[in-house]
Formats: sequence, C-alpha cells, structure tokens
Amino acid sequence: MSIFPEPSLVWAARDADESSGVRAALGSLARLNVIAGATACLIEWRNSHGDGVLHVPAGPRWNAALSAILAKATRQIIEESVTSRESVRFASSELGPFLGDSIVRDGSRVSGVVTTNATDAARVRVVTVAPDGVAHSRLEAVNELVARNALSSVIASEHRASRDFWRKRALATHGELAKTKAELAASESEVRKLDDAVRSVLRLRPRNRFAGLGSLFAKMGPFEAWMVAATEDGELRLAAASTALASLPPLDAHSALADSFKRRATILRTANRNRASVYREDRLFERFSSYVCVPFHEGAVALASNSVIDDTVVAGVKALAARIDPIIDCWKMEAENERLRRLVRSLGLRMFGAIDTERARIARDLHDHQAQLLAAARLALEADPDEARGVFKQLEQALRLRMRELRPATLGRSSLSEALRYELRRLGDTGVKGRLAHADLMDALTRPVQQLCYQVAREALSNVIRHSGASRVEISVEKRGSRVRLSILDNGKGIAKSASGMGLSGLAERLELMGGRFRIESRPGSTRLVADIPEPA
Repeated sequence: MSIFPEPSLVWAARDADESSGVRAALGSLARLNVIAGATACLIEWRNSHGDGVLHVPAGPRWNAALSAILAKATRQIIEESVTSRESVRFASSELGPFLGDSIVRDGSRVSGVVTTNATDAARVRVVTVAPDGVAHSRLEAVNELVARNALSSVIASEHRASRDFWRKRALATHGELAKTKAELAASESEVRKLDDAVRSVLRLRPRNRFAGLGSLFAKMGPFEAWMVAATEDGELRLAAASTALASLPPLDAHSALADSFKRRATILRTANRNRASVYREDRLFERFSSYVCVPFHEGAVALASNSVIDDTVVAGVKALAARIDPIIDCWKMEAENERLRRLVRSLGLRMFGAIDTERARIARDLHDHQAQLLAAARLALEADPDEARGVFKQLEQALRLRMRELRPATLGRSSLSEALRYELRRLGDTGVKGRLAHADLMDALTRPVQQLCYQVAREALSNVIRHSGASRVEISVEKRGSRVRLSILDNGKGIAKSASGMGLSGLAERLELMGGRFRIESRPGSTRLVADIPEPA
C-alpha cells in the first residue's frame, strides 16, 4: 500500500503564516493515519480565523470520494445532533457508491470511519478509509487520536493568530500613541509660541505698535521682510514695513495685500521669474523665494522669506492674526479716544480764544460806531431834537444788526430747504447765482442734522462771499445709508486748505467731534466743500 508524503491542502485561512503552520501539523497527523494502515485520509477543520480541508493521498479521485463520505457523515451527525465528539462507521457496502471502480479493484473491500471533535471555538472532522483487514478498533483509536491532536493544533493556531494580531495592534497602537504624543507636544509648543507672541503684542507701545506687530509676525517663521497695513477712516493704508524693503507699493487693486484684505483670503506666492507679475508685491518681493499675505480684522500683513513657506508656518501666522483681532480693535478705540481728547482740548482753546476775539471785536465796534452815534446824539439834543431823533434811530438799527450777528445761526421754525433758499436769495443780492439740488430730500433728515447742515452751508456761503469771487454756487444734500453728504460747489478762484479760515476750521472740528468729516476740494475755477455727517437712527 502506497504512502503519499505530500498531502493536498485546500485552504481558506486569513493569514498565510497561520495556514503554513496548520498545514505542517495536520499533514503529519494525516501521515500517521496512513502509517497505521489507512488507504486514504481527509481532515476538515474550522475556527474563527478560517477553515480548510487536507487530503492524503492527493489527487482528484480520492479528493472527490473522501469529500462525498464526509458529506454523508455530516448529514448523519446533524440528524443525530452530534455537537462535540463522535465517530461514525461505514461498511464496504455503504462506501462502494462513493469510491467507484477507479479506487476499488479486484474485489477489494474497504471500510471507513468519520470522527468529529469540536469545542465552542473550533471543530475538526477526520475521514479515514482502510482495507477491511484493518481492525475497526485500531482504526477508530487512531482516528480519535488524529482528531484530538488536529483540534489541539487548530486551537493553538487560533491562539497564535490572536496573539500575533494583538501584538501587531499593540505595536500599531504604541506607534500611534507616540505619534499623537509628538503631535501634542508640537501643538503645545505652537500654543506657547502664540501665547508669548500675544503677550508681546499687548506690551507694544502706541508709538511703534504696528512696527512691533510686523516683527512679531516675522518671528512666526523664517521671514526676512514684512509689511503691515491697517484701516484708517475706512481705507486700508500701510502702517509699517521692515527696513529690508527699499520701496513700498500703493495699496490699490493690483496689491496682494489689499486683495487679501478685501477677499479675506490668504495669498501665497512663490518666485517664478518666467511668470508675469500679477501683484505689485511680486516685484517688490522678487528677490525672495516666496511671500504670503494674511488678513486680520482691521488690516493685513505681508511676509516674505528666502525659503519656501510651508503650510505649518502659514497656519501659525493665521492663528496669530486671529488672536490679535480684539487687540487691534482696542488699539483703534484707544487711538480714536486720544484723537477725540485732543479735539476737545483744541475746541476748548479755540472757544475761549474765539470768545476773547469776539469780545474785542464787539468792544471795538461799539467804540468806533455806536460810541460815535451816541456822541452825535448828545450834540444833536443840545442843538436840534429832530436831528437827535434821526441819530437815535440809526443807533437802534445798528444795535439790532449787531444783535443779529451775535445770535447763533439757527433754523428756527424753518426747514432746511427753506433756510438754504433764504441764504441763496441773500447771496443773489450780492450778484452770485445760487442753485439748490435735491431739496425734496433735505426736510426728511433729523432736526439736529438739518441744523448742522445749515450751519456748515451758512459758513461756506460766507466764505464764498468774502474770498472766492465766484459767480455761481450749488448746494446739494444726499443721504447714503446712515450718512448725509452736504456739498457746496462754487466756480471761484479756489482756496488753500491752510487758508480756509477760522470759521471752516471750527466747523471741521465740530463735525469730527460728532463723528463726521469735512474736506475741501479746490482748484482754480472749482471749489467744493464736502461735509460727511452721521445720521442718527
């Protein structure tokens, strides 16, 4: 009887190393059956990691026969509710239909044994076919031994697979923990770096705050040059720049700094001498490898480096920009408060100076004009009472005129359009033609704004009469959102800002105190005085 040293293995395992280990163990056990006198042997196993079938001898004829015997035994085992350990015998007459003429020749008779050995975690079934001359007790004992050892090998294999699995998981987890620990340490380092930078920003002095801010941004990465822009009066303007920059670009539509602030987007540019410039900063930073523009709430910063700027550095700059937003707001409020304090002090000094000047003027007028009329009246009383009455009438008219001049400009019960039409008619008496535009919109303004518009227009018209030599004047009032724009345009010779007079300067300061703005656009033949006034809700 032949012994086949190499078994055939049909395998469905999840681990190649595990399958080779089980193959060797089960192959040895199958050979033990053959050595004990078996003609052929099949071992079928299953556990949580996979399953497999091993045949001795290898070959399609025995494989099919043994598989058919296993199927028959399995049905019988299921019918008898066998769950753990059981042997099933098959006589020659029962095996004949499965073995066929190609296996059983010369009237040879064979019998078979199917042994099942199982636990909750694994199961093994061993099919053995042997000549009738082999004792059934011996065949069953060997089959039982093979099944028991095969089950132990399968369970051991499962334990090894489980051990290897958890060992790999432990190694992977250890690696992940080490990586997470390193990332956490790096994150904590970045947070400390940011906290230090924010504390440094808080310590910056008002005189060089934005220059210090640019230096702190440069320390967030390998940056050699920088520019900081901040909003002022609603416009983005350069606030500070490093000494490495020879010239500074205007912040217009072609500026990367202005575009970054407008779109609230980070712009990262790398040097490419063969590429056409898109932004002015492309030329400004052309000797650097790359530059980045990052916006913040009230401005933007541009940073240039001699090396390529990576995403980590950009993230650090953006994080600092986000952290300083409240600080920049405080800076702007402090600057505005300081400006208003200076304005109040200036207005106070101007007010007291104006009071003294007006007192001197009144005293001079009374001495030069009214005192003369009183002296004439006294002489007329002694000479001619009728003449004296005429002198007293002149004196009364002069005093009324002075009282009107001393009374502050006010609308009284008139609307703004009515008051401005009256002023334009007075202007017409001097030979200057006047026009009022958008008169229907003026009376819808709040009363305080109408009053302020009237005072600005009255002072501007007085300036036109005294200085401009104009022949035409146009007054217009427009409302844009929550602000009112008053414009007085004349065709005079023009005035310089430095020569705008005490009255216009005082109005400009008063407008600033109320949150408004006053500007003069003047050239020969066209002078426009514009007052921008906030409209209360």
